[in-house]
Amino acid sequence: MKKTDNNREKINIVLSVVVMFIMAALVVFVSGRLSTDVSEDESNSVTKDDGEDKLIVWYYDSIYTDYLNALSKEYEKKYDVELEVVKVSPDGYLEAINTASTNDDEYPDLYILPEEMLEKAYLGGLAQINEHDKQYSEDNFSSVALSSITYKNKKIAYPLSFDTCFLAYNKEYTEGAPESFEGIIEYAENFDGENYPDVKTVIEWNPSDIFYNYGFVGAYMECGGINGDDASVFDVTNDKVKDSLKYYKKLQEYFSIDIENANDKSVKTDFVKGKIVYTLAGMDYYNYFLKKELKLGVAKFPNLKKDLQSRSLSMTNVIVVNPFSDYLREAEKLAMYMTYDKPEMVYEYTGRLAPAFYDYEDENLNIILDCYAQSTIMPKLMNSLDYKQRLQNTLNVIWNGGSIKDNLNKLRDEMSMEMKK
Repeated sequence: MKKTDNNREKINIVLSVVVMFIMAALVVFVSGRLSTDVSEDESNSVTKDDGEDKLIVWYYDSIYTDYLNALSKEYEKKYDVELEVVKVSPDGYLEAINTASTNDDEYPDLYILPEEMLEKAYLGGLAQINEHDKQYSEDNFSSVALSSITYKNKKIAYPLSFDTCFLAYNKEYTEGAPESFEGIIEYAENFDGENYPDVKTVIEWNPSDIFYNYGFVGAYMECGGINGDDASVFDVTNDKVKDSLKYYKKLQEYFSIDIENANDKSVKTDFVKGKIVYTLAGMDYYNYFLKKELKLGVAKFPNLKKDLQSRSLSMTNVIVVNPFSDYLREAEKLAMYMTYDKPEMVYEYTGRLAPAFYDYEDENLNIILDCYAQSTIMPKLMNSLDYKQRLQNTLNVIWNGGSIKDNLNKLRDEMSMEMKK
């Protein structure tokens, strides 16, 4: 009996020594990792469990395929870090990221997301805070770009690319653009149709798409506040909104735009054929027009008239760093490279502009960047995700002769119920 107790005691001593050695080794390993993370001269190496240097980026919009492929080649060459680019389905996108992250599957270290979904991402624990305030400041980005990544006074993403609505015009007919639709009407009344018989109308746009329509009410409608994250800020029925929509209906009557037949394809085609002088456009239009080698000018979305302002819509896609990543510092470095260090790559490969300040050779692109800086973002609130569609439905009815007051009240009541959920 005594001999057995001695053996156990020896075994316990041996085990204690072994545990001490293991703990000491772990301390050295962890302290080494920590000192590497905070080093000023940090390593560019990102070592995954399989021994490869790799960061994983998820996206679902094919517009980014060429960009991400080019980026991965450049980044690996520059920093010896492989980027694994994964295109996934947009259906259940954030849910898929969450499932992969919590099940320890091949989850993304970063992912591309529309700004509207940032509340859902953050509340789901899928958005790492961006603490790089020096770089992501108004020295380098417009306030609109910063609003696009801000939720509850925290920057939780990195602004990657945007689209916004602006006025495009054919320089064969005019060298500039009026500051208001009132000025466009005046231009139309004095237009020399005899010298330009191909022109069927001075202005036309797609009135069935909120992207082009939002600017008519964007200066006065409120949903979510400046950062799109405040459910207490909601106003779609004030007098200025009503006055704007009265003028909107006047434009429909004056230019006789058929909402059933005016679509992106028809507007693009007619503009290229010289049948339209002005149109409301986005980057898809602009890139299409460039391929046709038109003499093209761009300008800010016009005000309605002297006492009625406009404010066009912008839509920003952002890079989000996944907090589940084991390589947060490296993921943040890549996010900054994409959005702060190399903004010019975005337009080169996607046809969209980066929100970061940059001086483009094409002066029209610089004007579009200024248009973005004067735009408004869509709300990030999860309960307002169908706001765009509801607003467009309201404008469709008003365009076709529906009551402004009744339909705005209906929109207010529907959205108020949604946002209280």
